[in-house]
Amino acid sequence: GSAEINNVALLSARALEIPNSTDDAEETISPIDEDRPMKDESLDGPLKKSTQSDMPVGVQMEVLYDVKMTYEHTDVGGKEAENVGDGEELTRTSILVAVFEAWLHGDPDGNDSLRWKLAVVRPAWEFPLINQYS
Repeated sequence: GSAEINNVALLSARALEIPNSTDDAEETISPIDEDRPMKDESLDGPLKKSTQSDMPVGVQMEVLYDVKMTYEHTDVGGKEAENVGDGEELTRTSILVAVFEAWLHGDPDGNDSLRWKLAVVRPAWEFPLINQYS
């Protein structure tokens, strides 16, 4: 058999800062002082550079694609498909989503370069009608 990828589209991409450990996150939370006025620290400006460089950043992207698979039908266990002869070539097109993940910064394995990993291949649930026509 063979497989051919025909169409590809980026569905989503996201990045997330990952705290080094839960202990670090708990240390940054200060006790509530009810006598002090409330303050929105996000209005103070960006984080300090040292804080940003220490924070690992994970990235993920979802890619929608269709794959056309051609294979030769063989009779397995005496159960033959209707209207399909043994040795006949069949073609099927599937619409799938591939989810890729990587560390943009602070890879726990110590890699300095971006290394994408295929995390999941799943049906395109976002488009339920599209699989009826493939």
